[in-house]
Amino acid sequence: MKINRYKDENYHDLVTPRHAFVIFEYENAKLVAERKHFTKAFTLLGQTVKISRAQNPSTVIWENYQLPNYRRYWRIFGVSLLLFCLYFSALSLIMYAT
Repeated sequence: MKINRYKDENYHDLVTPRHAFVIFEYENAKLVAERKHFTKAFTLLGQTVKISRAQNPSTVIWENYQLPNYRRYWRIFGVSLLLFCLYFSALSLIMYAT
């Protein structure tokens, strides 16, 4: 088949990473990385890395990105507690049924 032959002939090109998405925690770090003279210092697998701004991805919920740590921990705690209650309820039903 053509696709298998193409895969075999171009395997190295197909598995070599071409793009990376990086989220900078601080605005200053992003500004430093975007400087033209600084980008020449980055190499990956022997290739110079080009840094450019990407479009805003549609799958990221940006409202949650700036969530303070304490609120994030409360959400994790709440979900964990809910899962524990569901697990305990299911276990109780199984024990009661037997």
